[in-house]
Amino acid sequence: MPRKAASVEIGGFEIAPVGYLALTGVSRNTNTGNATTTNFGAIPFSNTVQGQMTETRLSAQNSVLGLRAHGNIRGVDLTGYFEGDFNGNDPANAYVNSNSHTFRMRLAYADVKAGQFETSFGQTYSWLTPNRHGMGPDPSDIFLTNNIDQSFQVGLPWARQAAAHFAWHATPNFTVGAGIENPQQYVGTGEVTYPFAFNAQLASQFDTGSVPGTPNRMPDVVAKAAYDSDVWSGTRLHLEAAGMWRHFRSTDLPQVIGANFVWHDANGWATTVGANLEFFNTFTLVGNAFWSDGGGRYLGALGPDVVPRVTGSAGAYDIALSTVRSHGYLAGFEWRVLQPTILAAYYGQAFFDSNYALDPTNPVPNRYAGFGYPNSSNAANKQIEQWTVDLKHTFWADPQYGAIAGLAQYSYLRREPWFVAAGAPPDAHTHLFFTELRYQLPGN
Repeated sequence: MPRKAASVEIGGFEIAPVGYLALTGVSRNTNTGNATTTNFGAIPFSNTVQGQMTETRLSAQNSVLGLRAHGNIRGVDLTGYFEGDFNGNDPANAYVNSNSHTFRMRLAYADVKAGQFETSFGQTYSWLTPNRHGMGPDPSDIFLTNNIDQSFQVGLPWARQAAAHFAWHATPNFTVGAGIENPQQYVGTGEVTYPFAFNAQLASQFDTGSVPGTPNRMPDVVAKAAYDSDVWSGTRLHLEAAGMWRHFRSTDLPQVIGANFVWHDANGWATTVGANLEFFNTFTLVGNAFWSDGGGRYLGALGPDVVPRVTGSAGAYDIALSTVRSHGYLAGFEWRVLQPTILAAYYGQAFFDSNYALDPTNPVPNRYAGFGYPNSSNAANKQIEQWTVDLKHTFWADPQYGAIAGLAQYSYLRREPWFVAAGAPPDAHTHLFFTELRYQLPGN
């Protein structure tokens, strides 16, 4: 890593500030209730009050502050990285007067390189998140689009979470590795209906977006490989593939007299492929695809991982876990029109398959449990898609003092649930427009 002009040296380590200070403006033609991070899966319908209201907000909470420490000791390359922003859990009166936004951890990891081997551990981006180069943890190597919205883009698989990754740089062009990441059994907010007789027992066992203490049996296990090469002069290619194995478990008391608690297990998987092809340092084609059976949490948390379903017969009802299939993709381009100006466009889509069955434990006949069933909540999304155009222009830059840049983002977002009531709109959609004025710290 080149020495940063703005860094200070302490005990052989260079420490440099990273991140940026930003003023963000966002306008939406529906009232999503969000600030600078859009909940793609909860866009309001046009037949609701929120669907008829627009929203505009100015905020500095997108600002990112952090530090990078780097050193080389006897041939071992060490990097410590931390960054946070102000998109944490705000107090209810945050926008009334003081705008005291909550600081939160985004990334906090150590990266150790020794010869052909590299280890990173801490909170980092999941290996299901696409890279721009290689498969290292540095944010400059991660593909998160040029979007201002901190939910990024529909169709992008990603997570920031605790992980330990071990990589082998087999050749200068090819890297392969394996690791473990923090698990979380996820069913979405209002998307999955539990079997009636087991609702109270299951409520604390799956995360609905507000159950951080969800029990998990074991970490998610991930493997990844990446290939980087100069195809010809001025043209670079990045290819990658990743796979993950997941495990889910719940427990309950079956509806049998004298029954004891029993466990129910299910396995899930997720896989991704990604690529980018850069022509002459000016025009890049980007794309990724995601498939899973039980990996909805990694597709922007827009759909569930798993559903509990009823098994057995009257007098001996129990449950079983069944994973939810999902897939998504993103495609686009990034064009450096001029040296300080980047124009980008992306299209992304996420799809979640239905998984439900009749619930014989419900005293009301012909009721279902699961995800995406007839008469289910319109929060159970079948498909979400997003079109985006981005513009970024750097007004001034200096390696010692940082840079000042202006950004703009326009997106059109559409979500289609599995079920809507008769006469209701078949889908919900919104137009998003972001602008941002950013001072980039010199350590990036």
